[in-house]
Amino acid sequence: MAFSFGSSRTERRLWCVAYRFDGKQRKLSLGEYPAVGIVEARLQRDDAKRLLSEGVDPAEPRRAEKAARKTAAAVTFDVVANEYLAKLTRDGRTDSAVDKNRWLPASSSM
Repeated sequence: MAFSFGSSRTERRLWCVAYRFDGKQRKLSLGEYPAVGIVEARLQRDDAKRLLSEGVDPAEPRRAEKAARKTAAAVTFDVVANEYLAKLTRDGRTDSAVDKNRWLPASSSM
């Protein structure tokens, strides 16, 4: 595991950890300097080492958190269909007109 401080072409200065997991070389960014100081970067590096020794990819918790945020923020068909039905009801459409569109939320679970 290599702990480094580098700058990119965009002038961002990052603390990084290079490591190998499942035979593949990987790189984990620990944060941008000066927002993340050396003490905090070293603590994050130690956490990454601990996860590696336990057989867990240190980047996996971040990937899972990012996927959860993306899923939570996603506008699904079900949400849009329910909003549409609420709009039809608000606009005073007849019950038969609204009932014809009730299949919309049900179709998203198929």
